[in-house]
Amino acid sequence: MEQRRSGVILDIAFFVITAIWLLEFVFFRDRKPSGGTKREKRSFYWIVAALVFTIGASVMSREASFLVFPETTGMHLTGLVVYALGVALRYWGILELGKMFSRDVAVESSVDLVSSGPYRKLRHPLYTAILLCVTGICLFMGSIIGLLSIAVTVVPALLARMIIEERMLAGELGNGYKSWCQKRYRFIPYLY
Repeated sequence: MEQRRSGVILDIAFFVITAIWLLEFVFFRDRKPSGGTKREKRSFYWIVAALVFTIGASVMSREASFLVFPETTGMHLTGLVVYALGVALRYWGILELGKMFSRDVAVESSVDLVSSGPYRKLRHPLYTAILLCVTGICLFMGSIIGLLSIAVTVVPALLARMIIEERMLAGELGNGYKSWCQKRYRFIPYLY
């Protein structure tokens, strides 16, 4: 009975974290569309497709009990913590960007690069946050397939988007951007 109750509490916590993440689209609307390139817009849709595929695969593997870790409270808690950290990092990064936040890759040469908050250490904290969120979801589900899917779909989609973004920023901001990059990790602190 006690384990069942804790499972319900963890499920409720999962849905609360998910609701908070989804509220990002209500609280932080895009500034005016950038009219970005087809490649840039396509990269956004690749990320969305990778996330939907990975989360869907995680849910299905959990429901089918196929390629899943043994279900433990520790696994669920670890997943929730990683998921919550991802959502928190996402909100923090968006708040630091302020009016410069956009889901499109948009560059304005008249603005300074953000070097506060998570941007002190990372070039792309919003993408790191997405990686944390989806990893947390897969851990919560206990899905080995989901974790493999992250490596095969989500990480390549995020890296492709980063390359597009960095090329646009380097083209528009030149040496100032290159110097800024040298002082920060691209994606994962102390690793890459």
